[in-house]
Amino acid sequence: IDESIKIIRLGHMITNSQATVIDYLVGVAVKDIGYRRFRILIDRATLSQITLKNYLTILAQYRDNHAGLKTAMKSEYAMEKWGIRYVADTIKDSSDRPEYGLLGPVDLAGYDFSGLFYGGSFYFKPNKTIRIFADRARRSIADIDRPCLNSVSNNQENIWQENSFLYIIQSLFTENFVGKALSSIVESSFQSLYTKRCSTDFSGQSSELLLALKIYQIENKILPSDLRNLILYVPESALQDPFDGKQIRYLQDKKMIYSVGSDGVDSGGSDEIDWSKSSDPTVRFSF
Repeated sequence: IDESIKIIRLGHMITNSQATVIDYLVGVAVKDIGYRRFRILIDRATLSQITLKNYLTILAQYRDNHAGLKTAMKSEYAMEKWGIRYVADTIKDSSDRPEYGLLGPVDLAGYDFSGLFYGGSFYFKPNKTIRIFADRARRSIADIDRPCLNSVSNNQENIWQENSFLYIIQSLFTENFVGKALSSIVESSFQSLYTKRCSTDFSGQSSELLLALKIYQIENKILPSDLRNLILYVPESALQDPFDGKQIRYLQDKKMIYSVGSDGVDSGGSDEIDWSKSSDPTVRFSF
């Protein structure tokens, strides 16, 4: 159990290392390995309530306040801004192939958009593109503290309609369409990041709840009928499902804790060990 906590601590340090999104993802992956090992061992262990409460105090130190992810998002925006400036400068300075610039043909979703990139400023405005990316970064940072299913970004209209005739026509009459399309692509890619963040949050919360359930059982000789009975041991925020903001689901008779997951549908729990394949990330226990 102590070795599992060391893994959780390592992952926590990586996620809060003021690094990039990739580093953050590595950190949450490491942290989740520690949590999974921890839950398995706690479920099987025979320990005193004093020892269990001590572990509960230790786990509380590694709750993710999302500061590391917010920093990573800011770093991503800084790199995106540099990339947009680089593309704009490259186009401006190109002279040997004015129809393509130094970057070559721009093939997006099977269409050659080189003309949109290099044919005129109407379709690609660097300053306005940077502003769009800045607004997207602000939304993304604000979304980090919201339940995944309630995020603003999750409800943004995606203008990236591949293989659509309407999409092609729209591109001809939309100012800075390239900048808007690029931002839309990036925003879509971040949805999986929010899901990963919520999954890891639930992994940590369910680990604390598992400990609290075991302590409650030792003290009362029975499992609680409702997770709210555990607020003597964990803060009320630990009961909130990171995906929909409602109370984490708990079935006393089936001995399980579960989340509604990224689809937002309560399917009554799951037997799937790999949460990325599960509609309802679920923790089962045997004590």
